Amino acid sequence: MIDHTKLSYLKNIPRDLHKDNIEEAIQLYKVKLLEGPVKVESEETPYAFLKAIKRDKLATGPYAGVSLFEAANRIMSDLVILYGVRLLLKKDFDGIKFDLLTVCLGNENHAPHDINAHTESYELLGEAFNVAESFFYLKKRSSMQKLMKPDNHEKRFIVLLYNDDATSAPTKREGSVFHIPVTIDL
Repeated sequence: MIDHTKLSYLKNIPRDLHKDNIEEAIQLYKVKLLEGPVKVESEETPYAFLKAIKRDKLATGPYAGVSLFEAANRIMSDLVILYGVRLLLKKDFDGIKFDLLTVCLGNENHAPHDINAHTESYELLGEAFNVAESFFYLKKRSSMQKLMKPDNHEKRFIVLLYNDDATSAPTKREGSVFHIPVTIDL
């Protein structure tokens, strides 16, 4: 179980997700998302605008205190994680169901991967990302390298979650590795 007092951001969003709290976690995240800015403009030079979105810290939203650019990256990945976990909680892995999934949001590192789950005999490890189509294969490769460490064993399922608009590739399975596109329906 995650100690929420040690979290820097999104303290009201549970990191231990199950069928009874996943919808609430998504709703809480949506509420927090509405606190963020929705309009960005600059009357200065294009460079000043770009510098502002990369450096100026946000005052509100899920990641108040970081730049708009960094917040956007974190938020987009968080949405893939939350909506992806909703899918995983309904999924059967060769007859194995994972009823509790622990997630890392933003740039947390309290667990080895973005998504972790265990049963008595099996484990599930997952990485999630939200990326432009032009960077999909590069991000997929780096995420797979992180997931495919030499300590893999037979009783492990590997999950790669990503935004469905990054590629037209459908959900697929390669051995114990599941590639799952995630639709974010805000």
